Amino acid sequence: MKLFVTIYLYEIKKIFKTKVPVLLCLLGFVFLFGITMADYLVMNPEAKYTVAIEKDIEGKEIDDTLIKKVATEAANAGGMTSVSGVYGNLAAYMNRAMGYYMSIEGVARNYNISDLSEDYFYQTRIDIIRYLQDYYYLTDVEKTYWQEKENEITKPFVWYSNYGIRSIRTSLFPGLALSLVTIGISLAGIFASEKRQRTEALILSSKEGKGTILYAKMLATVTFSLLAAFLYYFALSFPHIIFNGFHGLKSVCQIMIPFSSYTYSAGEYLLILTSLYFLSAVLFGVFTAFLSKMLKNTMAVSGIICGLVMFDLFFSLSPKLRLLSQIRYLSPLQILVNSAMADPRLFKIGSVFLNAYQSAGVAYILLIIIFIIVLSFFGKKQLE
Repeated sequence: MKLFVTIYLYEIKKIFKTKVPVLLCLLGFVFLFGITMADYLVMNPEAKYTVAIEKDIEGKEIDDTLIKKVATEAANAGGMTSVSGVYGNLAAYMNRAMGYYMSIEGVARNYNISDLSEDYFYQTRIDIIRYLQDYYYLTDVEKTYWQEKENEITKPFVWYSNYGIRSIRTSLFPGLALSLVTIGISLAGIFASEKRQRTEALILSSKEGKGTILYAKMLATVTFSLLAAFLYYFALSFPHIIFNGFHGLKSVCQIMIPFSSYTYSAGEYLLILTSLYFLSAVLFGVFTAFLSKMLKNTMAVSGIICGLVMFDLFFSLSPKLRLLSQIRYLSPLQILVNSAMADPRLFKIGSVFLNAYQSAGVAYILLIIIFIIVLSFFGKKQLE
C-alpha cells in the first residue's frame, strides 16, 4: 500500500511538473471566473440583487393573480421582454415557457398580452411539450409515461428567485468543454511519456510489475480529471453563490427546464447535471489514459481528444434517426448544452424506463469500467 501511495504521488507530481497543465488550469480558471463576474459587475449588475428585488413574489404561485400582474407590467413597459424589476425574471420565464423564443407552428408565439391567464400559460406549455414529443418521435408508451409524470407535478408552479442556480446550470457546458480540453492535453502523456523517455521497459521489468504502477497512474488520472473539473466548476459557480446563494433549489425543475415532465426539484435537477459533469470529466480522463497507452504518442492523443470535443460541440443527428440520435444526445457536451430542452426519449431495460440523464449516468460509469478493465488487460499482457 505504501508503495502504491508513493507511485501515485509521484504520478501526480509528474503531471504538474510540466508547465502545460498548470498554465491551462490557471488560464481556464481566470477566463471562466472573469466572464462570470463580468455578468454581475458589467453586463447585468442588477443580478446581484435578484433575491432582494423579487422578495415580494417569492413563494407565490404562478396563478391568475400573479400572471395578471405580470401582464399589467408588460402592458405598461411595452411588452414582456421590456419588463424589469420585481417581475423581470418571471416575465422572461413565462416567455420561455410559452415558446416565445421558439419557432413552432401551431403554438402561439406572438400572443396578445391581454390574453395572458393561468389557463393560457399552462396550456401553451403543454402544447409545446406535445409538439416536442412528436418532434422526437415518441411512442405511445413513452407519451403515456410522461403524461403520468406530468400529472404528478403540482400546479400552479411556485415562483422562487432562481437566477443563481439557473446560471450555474447554463455554466456547466462551457466549464465541461474547457475541462475536457485541459484533461486531454494534460494527460496525453500519462503512458505515452514512458515510451518517449524510454523508461517503459524499465517499468515493465520492475518487481512491482505493471499492476501497481498502472492502478496508481489511473488513480492519478481520475484525481487530475476531477481537480480540473472542480476548478472550473468553482470558477463558474462561486460568483453566483456569492451574490444569489443556492436560492430556488426547492422550486420545481420546470422553472429551469419548462418543457419537461420531470418530477425533480430544481435542486435535484442541478445535482443530476453536476454529477454528469464530473462523471464526464472522469470518463474523458480514463479515455485519454487509454489512448495514451494504446497509441504511445502524446500529440496524437491530444489531437484526438480535442477533435472529439469539437465533434461533440458541432455534430448533430436528425431525430428521424431515432436510436442513433438518441445515443448521440447522451454525449457529455450535448446533454449539458441541451439541459434547458431535455430529450424526452426513453431507454427501456426490462420493465424499467430510463430517461436521458439516467441513461447517460449508467453509460458513463460502464464506459469508465470498461476502459479500466481493458487497460489492466493490456498492462498484464505486456508482462507476459
